[in-house]
Amino acid sequence: MTSTFKMVDDRAQLARRLEALIEDNAEDTARSMAALFSAIPGTIPEQVWYEDELLRQRLLARRVARLRRAMVDASREHFASNRKLEALRVRRDETVAKAYSELVEIRRQARRLLAKKAPSVLGLRGRTRRKPRPLLRQIRTVVDCLSEPVTTIPTGSGLEVRLAIWMQTLEPLVEVLESSIEAVTRGQTGAVVTLKGKRQAMGEFDQHFGRIGRFLKATYQLVGLDELAAQVPPSEPRQSRRKTEVRPARKVRSKAGADRGPLANVVDLGRWVKQRLLGLGAETRRRRVEIV
Repeated sequence: MTSTFKMVDDRAQLARRLEALIEDNAEDTARSMAALFSAIPGTIPEQVWYEDELLRQRLLARRVARLRRAMVDASREHFASNRKLEALRVRRDETVAKAYSELVEIRRQARRLLAKKAPSVLGLRGRTRRKPRPLLRQIRTVVDCLSEPVTTIPTGSGLEVRLAIWMQTLEPLVEVLESSIEAVTRGQTGAVVTLKGKRQAMGEFDQHFGRIGRFLKATYQLVGLDELAAQVPPSEPRQSRRKTEVRPARKVRSKAGADRGPLANVVDLGRWVKQRLLGLGAETRRRRVEIV
């Protein structure tokens, strides 16, 4: 599958070829067009024809250049948005890894010191989550449980666990993890918006580039500049498309006996053989009865 970057580059190259073709031959085209139409009696002077056509050719070149720049700028903006999103994801994943290791260590300490009291103290059951949002919910649950008025919990060995230590470790991670998750969400939204703008710019380029190319080719052919007409780039950029084969519809035989194709004939032959064998079996049994 061709990447969108390659598709944009291909379109930009075609646009540059068309721009150069128009600009390099604008005067010759205007001169030929003026000579063709000024010969018609009662028309405007040849110089006026020349100036009008020269202006039209230059406007066409500017239009192609503007379409190309808009498409390339939209592609670069989307590329920059993706790069930014990638950096945000890396930062979020680093935060998630740190928060995960801290929570795992606290749960390990709680199980070792508090034994059966650990789930009720931390408010967690089951395994520690690795995905950002479930992990954030777990850490919030632990922070809420640790923020209760009870600051210490006695252990079976006569020691006391100071919950404030765990609280000081996890509470800052809530804000950092939450901000990193929100940043990635905003980055994803921005990437979607820039992708939409890029596709829209590519669609507008294809539409107008094709029209300009066909118009220019017809203009060259009209004034007899067939060599220039042959140099006009294709109206639609070449893209890699998967070729799909259209399977012919299977024929169906009607009750009257119309052909349904080879497969249907095989099915009919099977049915005929089955009926024939059943008929032979019945005939054999009947003869045995008659002989007895």
